[in-house]
Order: sequence, then structure tokens, then C-alpha cells
Amino acid sequence: MKQKSKWIMTLIVSVVIFSCSKKQETPVEPEPEPEEEIAGAYRSNHGEVTGEPIRKTIGAEGGEITVPNSTLKLIVPPGAVDKDVNFSIQEVSYPAVENHADLMAKAGKTIAAGKSNISDGPPRSIASKVYRFLPEDVEFKKDVEIVLPYSENIDDKNMVFSHKSLRMVYQDKKGYWHMVKDAIASSLDWTVRVKTRHFSDWGALTDLFITNSGKQDLEKGESTVLELKFVPTAKDPNGNDDYLLEPPVNLEDIRVKEWRFWGTGREGTLSGGKSMAATYTAPASIGKKVLSIPIEVVVENSGTGGDISIRYWLYVLPEEYATFGWTSNSGHPVFLGDDGADVSGGDRIFINYRRRSSGLRLHIEAPDSHIGKKPFGEDVFVSMSFGSSDFYNASTYTACDSPELLYGKGEVFLFGEKNGLITGVIEGELRRKTPGSYYCYEAPKEFKAEFRYRKR
Repeated sequence: MKQKSKWIMTLIVSVVIFSCSKKQETPVEPEPEPEEEIAGAYRSNHGEVTGEPIRKTIGAEGGEITVPNSTLKLIVPPGAVDKDVNFSIQEVSYPAVENHADLMAKAGKTIAAGKSNISDGPPRSIASKVYRFLPEDVEFKKDVEIVLPYSENIDDKNMVFSHKSLRMVYQDKKGYWHMVKDAIASSLDWTVRVKTRHFSDWGALTDLFITNSGKQDLEKGESTVLELKFVPTAKDPNGNDDYLLEPPVNLEDIRVKEWRFWGTGREGTLSGGKSMAATYTAPASIGKKVLSIPIEVVVENSGTGGDISIRYWLYVLPEEYATFGWTSNSGHPVFLGDDGADVSGGDRIFINYRRRSSGLRLHIEAPDSHIGKKPFGEDVFVSMSFGSSDFYNASTYTACDSPELLYGKGEVFLFGEKNGLITGVIEGELRRKTPGSYYCYEAPKEFKAEFRYRKR
């Protein structure tokens, strides 16, 4: 019995020893080190590609990718690659942000404080569309050239920047944005070009721009403060030769030469002098026409090529006016109502706003002026026309093969009455009547308008 017990004990010890040895043979995976945030650097999520990519296969002989109706271009010189490579260019889009300026300011504060914060969009002063160039892993033997068209693609459509302040930027795989040295901007063809040996998401950026702390469309007697911003850069701690972008900061007063009115729009007062901020105050009285107020700041150029001038447009609103815009178009909405509004009396809405210089007319009909939504339909009608009947757009339309009335998606929304003035907005689809046709209308386009009128 004792012999049997010894045998069992020996077996147990052997199993334990074997088990321990097996555990020691199994490799232990090290835990991944947490990613270290680069304090002060601007970082954002990557956007999503949109539209159709432009593709082309280019080999050792070199070649170009050009985009129809655009100056966007990729130039691959001979010898840059030693085999055929399938290149592509595609536009990148970002989620819409209702108040992009506030989001960028918040992101700037938290990133500067060393906190982890990834924005939803590119740097605020991006001045072009962003494009994704692929493939990312291609090894170039020579520099390739990227040519990007720039435009006033900044959030604030009232700001006009200088090509002297334009830079080329790209986003790396971790989301950080870098500024490339030696980019060349041209005001002749509205492009920025740079030579590089890597692909990513690329765009143009202005490192000097104006922000507005108040409204862009002012009432008589109202004021707003304009500030001049600068986008600083810092060396990449990872050894990358291209500088990292940081959130925008106020420009030093010492570089500001003058704030002044530009052109003929000189109504109201402007104070600022040689400061990074200026205050504009609208006149105490205004006629029936919207006042366009262009303001210019002159900045000393730290490089060569003379001073840099940046302009900003403000508008002073009369009692009655309307603005409209198509969502596919950039720029400030068009103002209408040079002579006020043509309003029929009574509770029913029947209004015409005109722009005498161009023949534009916005027409609005609704059954009453009560607060709330009024969907497009039999009693709610909106049209936008321009001169002749060749440019007539309406919320009510007909199919090409039938006179039956159809109604587009959209609504007129009234906010109510204040001091005898009624304010409203229009959001929805208008269809353009096909020129020369009685029934046919084209595909719908998104339309937005704001309006104000005095009830008769």
C-alpha cells in the first residue's frame, strides 16, 4: 500500500513539473504601449472619400493625371517609378459641423493643454478641397509634383485671403497635419504646387486669416470685432522634416500695419489701427438697400514679395430684405430687395423681392403669416427667376408627359413678428424649367433663403 502511495505521489509531482515547464515554453505577448499624444499639434479624424476616383496607370516613362474642368494635377517624371503603378486621386469629405468655428476654438484649447482631442475636420483655414492620393506605399525614386487648385474654401465665406499666405499641407496616418516647405502658390492660375515623395490626404491652407466674433450680417448700429489669426508650426518630435501644424493663435500686433475700409464701402466706423483686432460699428440709419462693407488689413510679410492684404466683407441689413443661395455654390448668399419688398396686404403671404441690377426675383406664397412650418404644396409656393423665362425655378412643377402639378420637398418657416417685422427661412428643392419646354423640369437643386418684411 505504501509502495502504491509513493507511486501516486511521484506521478502527481511529475505532472505538476511538466505543466510548469509547458507554461514557461508559451511566449507571453507584451502589452502594446499606449500611443503618446503630440502635445500642441493639430490632429483630426480622416475624412471619407467621395465621388468617383480619377485613375491612371503610369510606368517608368512617367506621365500625368489631370482632372477634367480642373487644374488639379499629378505629375510623375520619367524614372520616378520603375514599374507600372495604378495611381488614383479622389476628393475627401468631412462631416458637417453646425458651428465649426467654436469646435476649432475648443479643440485648440484642449490640444494646447496637452489633452487628447481629435477634431472631426481639417484645420479651420483649409483653403481648398482635400484630395486623397493613392497608393500610399509607393516608393518614388524621384520627386513627383502635386498641383492643387485653391479657392475661398474656408468656413467663413466673407473672408478673402492672399495667395502669399498659402501653404501646402497633408495629413499623416495618425491624423496629424503637416506643413510642407517650398510650396509655390500662384494667383495667375489659382494653384498651389509642391514636390514630394509620399502620398496622403493633401490640401492648401492659408496661415493668415480673419475671424469674426459677432454677426456677419449686422443690423443698423450694431458692432462686431474682427481678429487676425495665424497658424503656427512646430518641429515634429518623430524626426519628420515637415513641420506640424498647431491650432491658430492671434497674430502679433507688431506685424499689423493697418486696418482700413477697402473700395467704396465706407459706411459706419472702423477702429483698430496697428492691432491684431478691429471693431466695426454699423451706421445708425440705413436706406432700403443692403450695405456691403469690405474691410482690409495689411500685414507685414515676414518673407519676400511685399505686404500681405486680407479682406473681409460685412453686411448691414435694411428693414426688408431677402438672401438666397444654392447649396452647390460657394460664397455669401445673394441679397435681394433693392427697393424693399413688394408685399400684398392682409394675412396671406404674397411677396416679391427683386435685385434691380440683375433681374433676379424671389417670389413667396403662403396661406397665412402664423409662426411655424408651411410645407411646399398647393398653398405654399416658392419660385426664383432671372430675367427671361429661360431661368425659372419653382417648388411646383410638372413631368414632361403630364400637366399634373407636382410638389417638391421643402418648406417655408416663419419665426414670428417683432416690431412689425416678420422673419422667415426657406429650405427645400427647386426645379428649373427646361428652356423651350412647357412641362419639362430638370432635377431638383437644394435651395435656401432668408427673408424679412414688414406686414402691410
